[in-house]
Amino acid sequence: MIAHRRAFTAALLLGAAGVAGACNALIGAPDRVLDEEDAGRPDRRNDAPDANDLEPAEGGQDEVDAGTDAAITILVGTDWASPNGATWIVDGGTVITAFTATHPVIVPRVQPAIPSEDYTATATVRAPNDGEFGLLTRVQADGSAVLIGSKFGAEFRPFMGSFSPPDWNPSDDGRGPTYTFVAGSRYKLKLRAIANQVSGKMWVATEPEPATFQLVVTSPWSTGRGVGFYTYGAIGAVLEDLEITVP
Repeated sequence: MIAHRRAFTAALLLGAAGVAGACNALIGAPDRVLDEEDAGRPDRRNDAPDANDLEPAEGGQDEVDAGTDAAITILVGTDWASPNGATWIVDGGTVITAFTATHPVIVPRVQPAIPSEDYTATATVRAPNDGEFGLLTRVQADGSAVLIGSKFGAEFRPFMGSFSPPDWNPSDDGRGPTYTFVAGSRYKLKLRAIANQVSGKMWVATEPEPATFQLVVTSPWSTGRGVGFYTYGAIGAVLEDLEITVP
């Protein structure tokens, strides 16, 4: 696994949407959010963004007043962008189907207006097949991020690290407890970012949430309010829900 992570480079496809528009999409500059009635409209399939796609009028979360402790729910299956050539469809959630980089990344086209630099992201992922998938936090303008992944190599243990262009290969900064993978199971992934410390945990969705975080790493970045999802190749993992709370 480690060897094949070194062999790939990625082409950033965010294009010339305007520097401000692209950065807003990746790092979480506040913008207009979707009305709930928009949630049912058709998704943009296999939608690597171009200059006309990164529109600030297209949001990616339910409306929430800044400063409240209500959860911000990302509307999975609607508007996404990719910094490294990923494409996707909607099939019970968002599913990455093709890629340029070996670790394809998608982020909300407009990141949620998180009212704090310290925040928690929680995702539910259905895993019909064996393979690596993960949750991103502290997403930067170029797509760099801190991550928690479901496995590293053949070992079923969550791990934490970070990745950046051009190689998009996750670092292995720490591994959590082993688990038994069951095809078709749903897994919860949680990341809490406080300054440059990011804590993570993963568990089977039908089981109680672990009382403490399994992993803590030092982030290369102390700011950045973006979130996202990645896989290792196109393995069919389904991002079913994603929400943000503060802290």
